[in-house]
Amino acid sequence: MITLTGSELRLLQQGLCERRRELLATLHGEYGDLAGARPPEELGPESP
Repeated sequence: MITLTGSELRLLQQGLCERRRELLATLHGEYGDLAGARPPEELGPESP
């Protein structure tokens, strides 16, 4: 098992948060091209 230090965990978390922002921006750009569409995170949970 690999054990990470507190500073390593913070760096990993920062990297993951940045990647999430990049991916959400990409999705927003893709959906922004569609008239009246919103990205999935703004639509809320799917209805059955």
